[in-house]
Amino acid sequence: MALRLIPASTSGDGMEADVHSLTGALATLHEQLLSLLDLASRKLAALRNADVAALSQLATEEAAQLESLARADADRPAIIARLAQQLPGPRIAPLKLSALSEKLPEPFSSQIRAKSEGLRAIATRLEEKNRLAAIVARTLHKHIRGVFADLAKANQETVVYGRTGQHEQRTTRSWVDAVG
Repeated sequence: MALRLIPASTSGDGMEADVHSLTGALATLHEQLLSLLDLASRKLAALRNADVAALSQLATEEAAQLESLARADADRPAIIARLAQQLPGPRIAPLKLSALSEKLPEPFSSQIRAKSEGLRAIATRLEEKNRLAAIVARTLHKHIRGVFADLAKANQETVVYGRTGQHEQRTTRSWVDAVG
């Protein structure tokens, strides 16, 4: 006895409900990415002002928002899989959102495409802000290390010539004895 698979209907209420669930999940993801974008802007402002307390608070907020984002986005792959099962033709695993939107009938395709383009734009802006914040943080760290290194060198004196005829340096006691 052969097993025969019957394709799911492409125009039933199941597809409409799943598309509605997917657009809702994408809208939630969009809201959370906007919140992370605002947080990245506040992080840049705190770096600009060297506000350590604000940076610490923002790091805590960012961790909480990322956990919330992961929880909210957990259902999206299952919804995409359900939609993919309702499509005619061979199954492609894993199906990406862009590929799904190409295979869905209208108006579902346009709805998914619009949401995914909005998400891509927000994600790009968030990536740029976070990259800028990382550059600023690394530059600030490098500057502080340089200041400490210069302070640590301040306790060295040049003794004109040593026994070998070369310049020699002598270390004196200093109040700074650390390099950051």
